[in-house]
Amino acid sequence: MLKAPQVTRHLASLCGVFPEARFVYLHRDPYRVLTSFCTLLDIVNGPFLQDPDYQLHRDLQDSNLLRRMGQAYAGMSVFADSHPDHVINLQYVALLDDPVGEVTRLYKQAFYPLDANLGDKIGQFLGRQKSGGRARPRKQLSDHGYTRQAVESDPQISTYLGRYHVMLERTRNTGAK
Repeated sequence: MLKAPQVTRHLASLCGVFPEARFVYLHRDPYRVLTSFCTLLDIVNGPFLQDPDYQLHRDLQDSNLLRRMGQAYAGMSVFADSHPDHVINLQYVALLDDPVGEVTRLYKQAFYPLDANLGDKIGQFLGRQKSGGRARPRKQLSDHGYTRQAVESDPQISTYLGRYHVMLERTRNTGAK
């Protein structure tokens, strides 16, 4: 399991080394992804945010995030076109709506053996996630220089949204009922 979108341009190389590998594309509203990522950056880099030099560096880094995100999505599409048998698509909203069903489907598509206790394990995991302890992503990206319109209208992001039929989340979607 590797959760590292920065390696999307290297997926073909990874597939060459691990020919049995399957890559799960979890499709989520890019605005929400960027919001979450910026929150993570603030948490990791928080101790340095008071340094004026760091603030300048952060502003430069922020200005490149959308471009890098678009490049990652484009790389995902190139790999999916050239290695369709190695890609499993999963919609974030569907995963929230039916976590056991979607993970079961994922396991079957990836040829993983099903665990008889999978549903219980997913329930326990979700219980821990919903009990708190995680940073809540901010509701907007304006302090990082992005608006929803800017994210959605970026040509690479727009292409990604259309190709994978990504549902936009007008409110933060946590799966809580």
